[in-house]
Amino acid sequence: MSVLDPALAISSRDVIESYIESYRTVYLRKPAMRYLGNGWYLVDDEIVHQAIIIQETGRLQQMIRQQMSSRQLAPEMIQQRKSVVSRLIDRLRRL
Repeated sequence: MSVLDPALAISSRDVIESYIESYRTVYLRKPAMRYLGNGWYLVDDEIVHQAIIIQETGRLQQMIRQQMSSRQLAPEMIQQRKSVVSRLIDRLRRL
C-alpha cells in the first residue's frame, strides 16, 4: 500500500461528521462548520486546518470518555445513551 492510497484518505465529510458529533456530545450544541477547500474548514467563524480539527476531535472524544467514566456527562446525554431496558428498570426503581 502506498502512503497516498486513496482508500486510506479521510474525506471532508468524515471529518465534519466526526467533529460535530463529538462537539455536540460535549457542549450540547452543534457548531457551525463547513469545508472551504484544500484542507481548510470554517468552524464557528474561525478558519482551521484539517489537522487541527482531527486533533480537536480526538481531544473531545477523550473528554467524552472521561465524562462517561466519572458520570459528569449532561443528564440529557446520559438519558440518550441508555437503552430502553435500562430506562424501564430506572422507572420501576423510582416507583
